[in-house]
Amino acid sequence: DQFVLFESNSNVVSVVGQRWTSSFFYKLAAGTLNNVISCRTCINMNNASGTYLASSPEYVFIPTSTKQRSVVSHTLDVGVRVNGVFWVYIRTGAAVDFTLRIYSPQLEQGPFVTSPIRTTTAVVTRAADVVVVNTGLASWFTESNGTLYCAALPPVSSISGAVMPSTIFQIDTGSSGNSHSIGFTL
Repeated sequence: DQFVLFESNSNVVSVVGQRWTSSFFYKLAAGTLNNVISCRTCINMNNASGTYLASSPEYVFIPTSTKQRSVVSHTLDVGVRVNGVFWVYIRTGAAVDFTLRIYSPQLEQGPFVTSPIRTTTAVVTRAADVVVVNTGLASWFTESNGTLYCAALPPVSSISGAVMPSTIFQIDTGSSGNSHSIGFTL
C-alpha cells in the first residue's frame, strides 16, 4: 500500500467535535489500474506530537482519465491535529504501471467542500461559492414558504472605515426581484 499525506501529521490544529473536509482533484494520466485493489481517501486524527490516533470512514474511488474530485468530511472523534490522506492499495507482489495526477489538495474546517483557491506566490481572491437548488428538490423546497437558517460570524474589519454590506447567505430565484439574504453591515 502506498499513501500520500497532504499535510504533516502535526501541522493543522483541530478540536474534538469540529467537522473537517478534505478534498483533491485526480485523474488517471497514463497506464492502467491492473493489480490496483482500490484508491481511498480519509481524514486522519492525530495527537499534538503527530502520532496517529484514528481515521474517518474511507471514501473509495476508481480514477479514470476524466478529472474528478474526491471529498471526505468527518466530525472529529479524537485528536488535536488533522490531515487528509490518499492511499493506493496494490495486490501483494504485483506489478503496476500507471500515473495519477493529483491537483489542488484542500483541507478545511467545515461540513462541505468549497471551491479551491489556486495560488502561486501572490495573494488571490475568488468569487463566493453559489449553491443552486435544482428542480429535483421541489418536493420539499418551495419559494413561497419555508425556513431559512444560517449561523455565521461577522467579518472583523472594514475598508477605510466605510460602511459595507456583507452577505453571508442568499437564496433567490435567479433574479434580484425575489431574494432573501442573511448578512451584516460593517
